[in-house]
Amino acid sequence: MNTGFQRVPVILHTEERSAVVETYGFAGSQGVTLEGQLLRPDTGGDASTLFVFMHPTSTLQLLPMPEAIAGRGHHVLCAASRYPKNDAALIMEKVLLDLASWIRWARETAGYDKVVLVGWSGGGSLSLYSTRPRPRTRP
Repeated sequence: MNTGFQRVPVILHTEERSAVVETYGFAGSQGVTLEGQLLRPDTGGDASTLFVFMHPTSTLQLLPMPEAIAGRGHHVLCAASRYPKNDAALIMEKVLLDLASWIRWARETAGYDKVVLVGWSGGGSLSLYSTRPRPRTRP
């Protein structure tokens, strides 16, 4: 079946120093390993913009929205956190670090100028939480 896009697996390894030892997830003394899938249009599409789908505990590459966006010529990354299919010990702040790692990868390694966060289910809350204004401190 011709979908109009290619699925490219992406493995991202980041180092993280933490005083907290996690029991579950793909984190440990060797760092954090994250898995994702880049949906890249066959026609090349707009290679300056990347749409990022991420959910705290799920991978979204088989859902209709990422496939529809990629099928219309856009680059889409379906990014997993360190807790894929496992929310038993999820720490949301760690998921935010994972999202930040994906955004850094998109800009610095993959060369995208614009990164658009797209929310689906728990990914909507994650996207909003990641872009909230930072609290200001008074002098």
